[in-house]
Amino acid sequence: MPRYHVDEAHARRVARLAIQLFDGLAAEHALKERDRLLLEVAALLHDIGLFVNLRGHHKHSLYLLQAAEIFGLSRDDMQLVGNIARYHRRGLPQKSHPSYSSLSRDERVRVNKLAAFLRLANALDAEHLQKVDEVRIRDEDGGGSSRSRVRVT
Repeated sequence: MPRYHVDEAHARRVARLAIQLFDGLAAEHALKERDRLLLEVAALLHDIGLFVNLRGHHKHSLYLLQAAEIFGLSRDDMQLVGNIARYHRRGLPQKSHPSYSSLSRDERVRVNKLAAFLRLANALDAEHLQKVDEVRIRDEDGGGSSRSRVRVT
């Protein structure tokens, strides 16, 4: 990551928080273990677009990740990773965005869910100071209802 001048401590913290959210809400989101990996990769690399320009860096992250090759990830995986990273800040996914609209309906749903985890995790470390150590999800009613409460420590 030093090549792209990324704040590694921030990237690692965001990845950890995003995975905690993913794991804590597994019963709710019905995503697969592979999606967990894609979220982690997107979280670790979400700010690489800063290498190109601070302004619109989320869009530059998409471009760089779409062009990147990461061992063990397919071209399709990198399309998803790029889109997840693209939506870590600013605007929400729109069908008018060419890279997003080129995805299948199921892939767009996956990107929406995973980008939401990344967006929240990134917001929890917005100052890049690693103030938040942990995110825990607990069932508010204790009876397996769909109502969950997030605890941030």
